[in-house]
Amino acid sequence: MIGLYDCDLFDGKTFVPNPEIMLLSSYFKKKGEIVHLLLDFKNIDLYQKVYIRKNRNGKQITVTPDIYTRDNVDFGGMFFTKGIYSPIPQEVLECAPDTTIYEKYIKSRKWETKAEREELGNARAEFISIHQRKVTETHQRKVFIIDPDITEYDYEYLCNIQKFTLSQVFHFYYPIIMDSVAGAIKFLTADWFPSQQHIYFRKELSVEEMEQVSQYRKGKIIFFSYLNDKYRFKTQEEEEELIIDCLEKILETRKRKLFFNFRIHPRTRTGSIPLLSTVEKWCNLYSNKSFYEFCDWDDKIRCRRIVGHYPNSKDLFFSNIFNYK
Repeated sequence: MIGLYDCDLFDGKTFVPNPEIMLLSSYFKKKGEIVHLLLDFKNIDLYQKVYIRKNRNGKQITVTPDIYTRDNVDFGGMFFTKGIYSPIPQEVLECAPDTTIYEKYIKSRKWETKAEREELGNARAEFISIHQRKVTETHQRKVFIIDPDITEYDYEYLCNIQKFTLSQVFHFYYPIIMDSVAGAIKFLTADWFPSQQHIYFRKELSVEEMEQVSQYRKGKIIFFSYLNDKYRFKTQEEEEELIIDCLEKILETRKRKLFFNFRIHPRTRTGSIPLLSTVEKWCNLYSNKSFYEFCDWDDKIRCRRIVGHYPNSKDLFFSNIFNYK
């Protein structure tokens, strides 16, 4: 038997079926396995393999420490990979999502309030992949695009799909990846683009570029950009200048009320620049402390060293992020 456990069911946020859970269910059922959606770990020893998936950030309160040490448990999802999608085997991706796997969970809830009924609409939605097959049929229900690698270069194909969806809005399970401001603007101004979505830029944007794309923001869209494009540093001076540049950019985006979060370039060796990880954490948590106050003791020492080398940067380290002018 195969067990599937969706951690995001228990975080108190809106319920959206996990594509990877549905794909794994379809894959193992095709192989003749008995597959169950687990709502707890009471009978975990009965299962040959248990796949635990979590994509949302937040406290991991449903998986106890003893579960992590089991040989028959497989962990996956962007929660465990710091927001970076980890590909699953091609033979799994090629399966049609098994929406029936969530029936047990659906029957366990009453779905009485308006918000709960909207969540039930998510459960009854259609989940399609634009890379698995040509989409030619008309979709009557809510549509989720489940491909983890949608980029700005898929824009034309998505426009073509929309011809068969009665002009309804698409919902993208994973963040959409952009390489240019122009590409992001095309998505943001499309009739089929949702008002709640994460958009990731695979580059460092200037404040002016962030302001340009933010003009087209609607609803609860959140943008992500790299903190840095350069990821190799040969001298301490280069590292210190990077930290100053990052703080300047973050504080300026808050001053202009731009809805951007930041990620470190994935090729950066963060261990060699420990302060950079603290910068990323500080700005994405929207802490009401100054950066210096947010730092631990070792990072405070690093901050004082930088300020000693660049006295004009002092305000960047000690300004409250919400009161910066």
